[in-house]
Amino acid sequence: MDHVQFLDHPAPHHPPLICAFRGWNDGGEAATIAIRYLQERWRGRVFAHIDPEEFFDFQVSRPTVKLENGVSRVIEWPRGEFSVASVQARDVLLFTSNEPNMVSRAFTQSIIDLPR
Repeated sequence: MDHVQFLDHPAPHHPPLICAFRGWNDGGEAATIAIRYLQERWRGRVFAHIDPEEFFDFQVSRPTVKLENGVSRVIEWPRGEFSVASVQARDVLLFTSNEPNMVSRAFTQSIIDLPR
């Protein structure tokens, strides 16, 4: 759990976890579009993310820069995000991320070890 940074601590009870990974295996972005749809439809809210430092080669998964108010720049690093949503009185966890470039087992373990 050292790699997961929590913004909030929801208390879902044994929710299913749905994952989508951007990258070569996301043909036509089908998985990422589907999970984005679920997040919007179910009003998911981000509650944690995985620190990207150990898992991504930033020459492959480059950060992006956004302008805010036309002036200041904000760097968005590629990272995995956990969201929680409620569907018909049942909680569901959603996870989206680029496919990791390095240390895939530790990345996967960080997802599996998330308290549910």
